Amino acid sequence: MSNAGSSTDWQDVIFRRSTSHNQNLSYSKSHDSGSYIATLGFGNQYGIVENSNLERLTARLNLNQRFLDDKLRLTFNGAISRVHLLFLKEIYCHLKPLIGLIKNIFYLL
Repeated sequence: MSNAGSSTDWQDVIFRRSTSHNQNLSYSKSHDSGSYIATLGFGNQYGIVENSNLERLTARLNLNQRFLDDKLRLTFNGAISRVHLLFLKEIYCHLKPLIGLIKNIFYLL
């Protein structure tokens, strides 16, 4: 006779310890008539739910330039980012027995 998952530790099945890491790289330079800075970043965060993950890639560029004896100033600030969230269908496979158990309990009530 099956125990229908009653002895399963569902938190161990579904959850995990979360970790993350971030890397950043910057370069900047200043000169007589202006300055610039460029930054790249990458981050990865593993979610507490199995098979979930967040990846982020960012880039930023800031430019400052002065012309005509500092009478004209040109400034550019730009940023772009890409975020990828992974939350796979496999999680449903872990939850399916639990959902069936809950349905059975309510059916018995």
